[in-house]
Amino acid sequence: MFNFQLIMISALTPVAVLIWYLYRKDKANPEPPLNLVLAFAAGVLSVFLSLAVTTPMSLMGIDFSQSESMIGQSLEALLMAALPEEMAKLLMFLVVLHFMKNFDEYFDGAVYCGIVGLGFAGFENIMYIAGADDIIGMSIGRALMSIPAHFSFGIAMGYFFARSWFDRNKNWLYYLLVIAVPVFNHWVYDALLMCSGVAPEGIDILLMLVFFAFFTVMMLLTFFAIRHLLKLDKEKDIKT
Repeated sequence: MFNFQLIMISALTPVAVLIWYLYRKDKANPEPPLNLVLAFAAGVLSVFLSLAVTTPMSLMGIDFSQSESMIGQSLEALLMAALPEEMAKLLMFLVVLHFMKNFDEYFDGAVYCGIVGLGFAGFENIMYIAGADDIIGMSIGRALMSIPAHFSFGIAMGYFFARSWFDRNKNWLYYLLVIAVPVFNHWVYDALLMCSGVAPEGIDILLMLVFFAFFTVMMLLTFFAIRHLLKLDKEKDIKT
């Protein structure tokens, strides 16, 4: 019983903190709590949708996880993680969006896509921590890296979706970037970590340095995107 409570608390606390952060940022016109719950549930369901794609691929022999080459690990990161997971999140977000009528601000893109991403991350976190020998170590590592990363992927998706939704006649490229940016960021994040595990001595250290630099820039851009969406909402309110 104690282990179950520890797993749930350690897995979901960083997720709850980021959801609270988004909710507080949305203070001008906060979304209904039920919508946030639905977005989180959609994120959880996106885990199973992603597995519905990757499991048959593994059974068909499309599995690069045991590859000792950096190319193999890069393909694993793209085909078995970044692409199916971000596509699943986007699809579940679109399902949620279809049933709600509150998507009326730029920042709503960050709120809903961010929470869908955190729903995915929260459920995934429970699975990883439950299977870890060192629950505390795994919890800290994922709270500092994996949870913020999924949050960042969601914000990127939400940013470009909001721009495509409200600026439909301004830039068709936003439609492509809705999925291209989160997939690319997710792929690079995973590929650098996975390739460092099979890279020759010296190259592995370089890859980890590149990883931390990439992660830092990605998170900085995430919070810039949040501020920019809030700014666009203020400008929209002034015009109306």
